Amino acid sequence: MTVHVCLLEDNYALRRFYVNALLKAGYEVTEVSDLKEANAALDQLDIDVFVCDIELADGNSWGLLDRILAAGKPVVTMSAYFEHSHSSREKGIHNFLMKPFPVRELAEQVTAVLGTSAGV
Repeated sequence: MTVHVCLLEDNYALRRFYVNALLKAGYEVTEVSDLKEANAALDQLDIDVFVCDIELADGNSWGLLDRILAAGKPVVTMSAYFEHSHSSREKGIHNFLMKPFPVRELAEQVTAVLGTSAGV
């Protein structure tokens, strides 16, 4: 069974880069660019793990992250702001990527949060 990842990133170029890396690692990917789309994905799709940028053009993702955690879904957060690593840990999210990061680390973090190998 393929693992389904929802990637929330508002920067189009970065989103495409990350999506391609996750696809190459064997994951199925739903890409979303804002909080409305991410909330819809949480409510309507069978997502196994979320990868969320914290600072977005339409706000921050802390409220969404609370909903994801309440649904029992694993999550990887990413941000260019170091203080978000601490805030993520306070929420119980221990898989955090500090931007910029080597793209291989994205799939590694998804694998780690799931406790699995590869996306398939």
